[in-house]
Amino acid sequence: MVDLNLASLDLLREAFAIRTPLVRSSELRVSGVKSELIIDICRALGADTFLGGLGGTRRYLDGAAFERAGITVRWQDFRHPVYPQCGGGEPFMPGLSSIDMLFNCGPNSRALLLGASGALQASEAIA
Repeated sequence: MVDLNLASLDLLREAFAIRTPLVRSSELRVSGVKSELIIDICRALGADTFLGGLGGTRRYLDGAAFERAGITVRWQDFRHPVYPQCGGGEPFMPGLSSIDMLFNCGPNSRALLLGASGALQASEAIA
C-alpha cells in the first residue's frame, strides 16, 4: 500500500503544483512519542513553527513543551471549498479525497483550494 500511497501523493502534488519538499520521518534520527516526537522532528528540520491539523493532535499536544522548545504552534483552519460534483443534483458532499476535487474541477482545483477563484460554476467543472 505504501507504494500506491506514494504514487497517489506524487500525482496530487503535481496536479496541485505543490513544490514543498517532502521528508519522511524515517529518514530523520528522531525519537519520542506525541509532542516529544513532533518537537524532535521540528528540530531536525530546523522548523520554528508547527502547523497542527484538524485531527487528534489538539487533544494530546503539550503546548508548554513547544513553548519551551521555542516552536510556535499554529492550528489549521481549513475551510472546505464547495465545487460542482458529479451526481446529478445531489447536495455537495464535503470531506472527500482531493482526488474528487481533481476529477471534478481539473486544472481549476489549485485555484479553488487557494481561494483565488471563489466557487466554480458548474460549467467550469470537468464532466
